[in-house]
Amino acid sequence: MQTLAREIESALQTQKCCFVRPEELQRVWPSVGAEHREHIVREFAREHGWRIFSYSRMLGAMFVRDTPEP
Repeated sequence: MQTLAREIESALQTQKCCFVRPEELQRVWPSVGAEHREHIVREFAREHGWRIFSYSRMLGAMFVRDTPEP
């Protein structure tokens, strides 16, 4: 999980979003069913100050920085 977090953080330093393919998400959370994985990935994003802009079991997750409301 820490490796994935570092990769996402690194990408978000130079880009507005970071796309992670479903295979990589499954590699990080192999024992979690696809139905529950989305919830865990969203919680992972929230813990790191990001949010999921888009999530698809077929395409993966798109992470963006969670900006505070003005």
